Amino acid sequence: MNLHKWYTNVPQFNEQDIYSPLTETRSLGQLWSSFSDTFTYKVSVRKTPRFTKRDVLSQIARIYDPHGLLGPVISKAKIFMHQLWLLKLTWNEILPSELSQQWEAFIDTLQYLEAISVPRCVLLTSVKSIIVQGLADASSKAYGAVVYIQAVSKTGETRSQLICSKSRVAPLKMMTIPRLELATCLLLVKLTNKVLAALKKRVDSVKLWTDSAIALSWINTSPHLLKTFVANRVSQIQQLSKDFQWRHISSECNPVDALSRGLDAKTLAACELWWSGPRPSTLDISTQDAVEIPIISSDKLYCAELKIVSKVTLTTHNSDFFEHLLNLANDFQKLIRILAFIFRFIYNCRYEKKTGFLSTEEFARAEGWLLKTLQVRHFVTEIAALSKESSKFLTQAKLNSIPGTDGNIRVVDIKTPKGVFRRSISKIAILPIVDNHVSSVS
Repeated sequence: MNLHKWYTNVPQFNEQDIYSPLTETRSLGQLWSSFSDTFTYKVSVRKTPRFTKRDVLSQIARIYDPHGLLGPVISKAKIFMHQLWLLKLTWNEILPSELSQQWEAFIDTLQYLEAISVPRCVLLTSVKSIIVQGLADASSKAYGAVVYIQAVSKTGETRSQLICSKSRVAPLKMMTIPRLELATCLLLVKLTNKVLAALKKRVDSVKLWTDSAIALSWINTSPHLLKTFVANRVSQIQQLSKDFQWRHISSECNPVDALSRGLDAKTLAACELWWSGPRPSTLDISTQDAVEIPIISSDKLYCAELKIVSKVTLTTHNSDFFEHLLNLANDFQKLIRILAFIFRFIYNCRYEKKTGFLSTEEFARAEGWLLKTLQVRHFVTEIAALSKESSKFLTQAKLNSIPGTDGNIRVVDIKTPKGVFRRSISKIAILPIVDNHVSSVS
């Protein structure tokens, strides 16, 4: 490959090139002055008697600013274009007179961009440390991020230089300012990582700043506690900025305010805060380490993005239905009738309603339930042993138990000296015996 043309900021080498007597050239579309080693701008303004939305977009595209150094001017133009979208104007529709005057006043100031020159060199001759400072801000109209390089020399001299910026207009669908601030923080993280990938110098630290306490609180919150929109962005921010330091800065010291609200070219040319960033004392580590933004749990905007946690309390009440039932009466037949009516009520709640006198089947069901409940309460170990096929009875004399068709055990086989004797169990039938005895006597 043969090198046909070259240019440098060293005058001695340029004198040898008889084909390049100019002091300005274009580097990747950017106008560069080799004499002052600065980037400059040339803007062509196209005026028409009447402006359309197509003319506005065409003029915005004529401002070539790949690094975003003229970000506030372009941001103001984008905000104006955003207004046209809200009005739903067609591409060739003439702008209203008020908007047309605003746009004409804006393009009249674009000539001041040609007076702006940005130094190409951002570092000092003898650098002791390099700190990348990123700042973010948002408004209801737009949001953006700016990256500065702060170089400290061995003699203690500090220099801060604008590197690049990125801005976006707010979406047509309205969003809360804290959400826009969080989106700005994500934009800042991505822009900072691009700058770090392009730098070929060792960076001592990276500090990211925002004036939104709510956005900082979200960033310091675990994503699983936040709603989807905020959680997704917080997760990306935490992943991309795990080696960075997040800090809070006051709105007055934040140069990105100019980017989020927009400036005309004349105001931008004289805005020292934009070109050099906040004073080094404002971003001093020692004075900012003590500044912490606590998570205010009572803040409505912060709590609005927290997931709703439902707390369920289960209150248990131990109630022995069987004991209450026995306390109602000491008459066995009365207990059977009470149980039969209870079972009828349960049946009527589930199936077709029954009326009239209690049937013999209902009495039998109530009596069977009562006997089975008595056996479960008084013969726990025996019933557990019966549930095992190979189990032996705890009482060696008891060989076998014979349950009835309803599952209740009424007869057992007992081993006696004279052989096996089958008899009924009387312990579980105390009330029936007493009841039958009283009935027979009466």
